[in-house]
Amino acid sequence: MSAPSQPIQPVILDENRTTRCKANEVVRYLIDQGSIDMNHLARIREGSKAGPTIPLEDWAQFHELLGYSVSGLADLQFYPDDRWKHLQNQSEILLGRAKPTISDEQRAHMLALIFTGDEISLFIRILIGDDEYVGPFGQHMERLSKVFAEASKIRWDNDVQLKESDNG
Repeated sequence: MSAPSQPIQPVILDENRTTRCKANEVVRYLIDQGSIDMNHLARIREGSKAGPTIPLEDWAQFHELLGYSVSGLADLQFYPDDRWKHLQNQSEILLGRAKPTISDEQRAHMLALIFTGDEISLFIRILIGDDEYVGPFGQHMERLSKVFAEASKIRWDNDVQLKESDNG
C-alpha cells in the first residue's frame, strides 16, 4: 500500500457504536453554519461545475474531516480503496474484532529504541549459540535473529546520522 499524500483521520466510536472518522471541528462548523455549499463542492468534484481541479486524495481527506462513517466512505465511488482498507482495519481493532499488528520493520524500530547494539548481539548469541537457551524460541530463531539484526542496523544508522548532523 502506498503512502497517502494526505494524512488519514483517526477512527472513533460514536454514541451508536458506529465507527467513523474523527471530525475536524472547524470543518464541521463551516459546514453547519452554511459557509460551505456542499452541493457546489459536489459539482466541482464531479466536474460539472467550473472550479479548481482538486486531487481525489484531498476529497477523501475532506470527507474524513467531516466525520463520515467508515461504511459511508465505502459508498463513495471516488474514495480510494487503500485508505478505506486502512480505516476498516482500524475499525475492526476498535470494535475488538481484530488485534493490532506490526510489521517486522516496525518491531525492529521499537527494539532499536529499547536495546543497544551490544544487548541485541548478546541476545542473538544466547539464542543461537547455546541449545540449552534455545528452548521455546527454537522455531522462531531465524526470524528473531533477522528482527534483531535489523534493529541493530537501524540503531547504528540512526547513531551515524545523528553524529553526521552534529558535525554539520
